[in-house]
Amino acid sequence: MAWLLAAGFWAVFGLVTGIQIWIGMLEHHHSVPRLLGYFVLVWEVWLIPTAAVFWLARRCPIVPLRWRNIAVHVAAANVIAFVHVVYWIALMLAIRPFDWRTATPSQVSVADTLWSRGPLEWILYCLVLGAAIAVSYYERMAKLEASLTDARLHALELQLQPHFLFNTLNSISALVRIHRNDEAVEMMVDRGTYLVPTLIAPMGVLEAADRGVAVPAYAIEKTKMVIEAHRASIAKAIAGGVKVAMGTDSGVTPHGQNLRELPMMVACGMTAVQALVATTRTAAELLGVLDDRGTLEAGKRADLVVVEGDARQLDDLGDRIRAVYQDGQPVVSAA
Repeated sequence: MAWLLAAGFWAVFGLVTGIQIWIGMLEHHHSVPRLLGYFVLVWEVWLIPTAAVFWLARRCPIVPLRWRNIAVHVAAANVIAFVHVVYWIALMLAIRPFDWRTATPSQVSVADTLWSRGPLEWILYCLVLGAAIAVSYYERMAKLEASLTDARLHALELQLQPHFLFNTLNSISALVRIHRNDEAVEMMVDRGTYLVPTLIAPMGVLEAADRGVAVPAYAIEKTKMVIEAHRASIAKAIAGGVKVAMGTDSGVTPHGQNLRELPMMVACGMTAVQALVATTRTAAELLGVLDDRGTLEAGKRADLVVVEGDARQLDDLGDRIRAVYQDGQPVVSAA
C-alpha cells in the first residue's frame, strides 16, 4: 500500500510538472498527451530511487550523525542524479515531447543538463531521505508504544492476578467448608488450580505428640477429626481431574520425609507413575520452572535421583536411593 501511494505521488508530481510546462508553452501548440506522458514517465521512475533511499536510510542512518553514512548518501545522491538526468535526456530524444523544438542529440550536453537539473535532483533526494527518516521514527515510536502498552497490560495483569487468585481460593475454600466438594473440584478444574495435598502434615502432628512434643490438646483432637476428611477430599479431587503436585508442610514433620507423601497419594487414587509425575513435572510446572527442570529432556537441567529396583515401588523408595544429581553434578551417592 505504501509503495502504491509513492507511485501515485510521483505520477501526480509528473502531471503537475507537465501541466506547468504546457501552460507556459501554450502558443507552441505541443501535443498535450505526449507532453504530459513524457513528464509522468520522467518522474514516475523516481519510484526506484525512492526505494533505494529508504533502504539506505535503514542501512546507513544519519541520525545520530555519522560522517561515513553521510558520505554514503552524498555518493548515492550524485549517482541517482546522474542516472536520472541521462534517463531524462534519453526519454526526451525518444519521445520528442516538444515536437520540432525538441533538442537533437548534437545539441544536448549531459554535463550542462546535470548542472542545471542536479540541484533539483539533490532536493528531491533530501526530501525522500527526510521522509524515510520520518517513517523510520514513526515505526520506532509505534513499536515503543506497543511495547509500553504490553508492559502496562502486564503490570495490570500482575496487579489483578492476586486479586482473582484470592477470590478463587476463597470461593473454593467456602465450597469445601459447606461440603459442596463436587462444585469445589469443578471450579479447581475450570481454573486450572493446583492441589498440593500435604497428606503427611496431619500425621506429623500426631507423631509429634507421640514423641512428647507439647502439642495442644485441641490441635490433636482437631487433627483426628479432619484426617479422614482430608484424605477423602484429596481422593475426590484426584478422581475429578484436579492437577496435583507433591509438596509438604515440612516443619510440621521433620525435613527429609517428603517421600512418605507418595504412598499416601497412591492410597488416595493416584497410580505410582502419576504420583511420581506429580512429584517432578507437575511440581515444576506449578513453580513456573518447567522450562529447564521437572522432566528428563535434552537442554534441561540434569536433576536426577537414581534408585535401585523399580521406582514405582513407593513404600521403600527412600531406602533404595543410590545417588542424587543436581544440575548434572553428584550431590549424594551411596557409600
